[in-house]
Amino acid sequence: MAAASTASPPASRDVISLWLTVRLHPDAPLPSSPFSPSAPPSSSYPFFPARAVADLAECLDTPNFIPHITLLGGGFQHLSVEQITSLIEKAVGGARDEDADSAVPRRPKKVWKPFFVRVAEVESGDRPFQCIYARIRKPGEPAPSTRPSGSACGVSATPEASLASQESAKHAPEQPGIRDSPEDLFELHSTLREVLYDAFDLPYRGDNASYMPHVSLVYAETDQLSLERRATLAKLLNATAEEQETPEEAANRTLPGSKDADADLAPADTFLERFERARERFGKTIRGTFVSVSSIEVVQTSVGSCADAGRWRILASVPLCRDAFENV
Repeated sequence: MAAASTASPPASRDVISLWLTVRLHPDAPLPSSPFSPSAPPSSSYPFFPARAVADLAECLDTPNFIPHITLLGGGFQHLSVEQITSLIEKAVGGARDEDADSAVPRRPKKVWKPFFVRVAEVESGDRPFQCIYARIRKPGEPAPSTRPSGSACGVSATPEASLASQESAKHAPEQPGIRDSPEDLFELHSTLREVLYDAFDLPYRGDNASYMPHVSLVYAETDQLSLERRATLAKLLNATAEEQETPEEAANRTLPGSKDADADLAPADTFLERFERARERFGKTIRGTFVSVSSIEVVQTSVGSCADAGRWRILASVPLCRDAFENV
């Protein structure tokens, strides 16, 4: 199973990351750039709305980028793109193991097949590359509830409401016909970390103390999008289409940190109205949607400003075995 190589090795100022690229739907081709044609203005539910990143970037005047789950970062300064690709192919069962004919008994190697993961919550952070993101459900975590953990307008829920939300999450039904496999995602992360870092006696330094898979929705510096504002926007994005407020409610509500917040009466065309129109274009619902994992991308990224995200390139793609979706 050969990987598709599409570019030359990156320049020295760039680094390598491994992505699980978000596609428009499970059988869609990889996007060639952040500016590839988007899906039509309609809901892609139950799948993650891949066009949300472009719609939010246009609304917020923030960088556009290919939506993805980072599987491994760290730079990979010790390996070439060809070496990385070859090691991934062997690890996921796409290349012949040279030791397969050995007389020494070996534990059967797992052959990785496509699987799904699911968005647990939309959250915000204090880093440019973790500004607003859709966090992926972890193993053992309850399935996403039909209600967000807090109110859509950014007001904390009461203890009674939070308890009810946690209880409903325990019994939230899965989408008929689709089952997510967060265990596979974390196992794939661990497998490739062992192959690409541990095997070379090199420490892996990810962006977080422990693996936190997520699909970033917005990249921004704090001077462009304050911590208070990004937290409020994340809670708005965490609401599903069924939980939306009326246009009149949106028109009369102001966003913390905005110039409208100091006005006695918000203008007719408020920022929040524009934000809601952006959400309307991608179908509004993010929480609880599914992301299909069918390949691993080797990507040229940059350690500089998040403004450079538009020029990141997919260098190679290693498909998982496509005989069947075992968990559909």
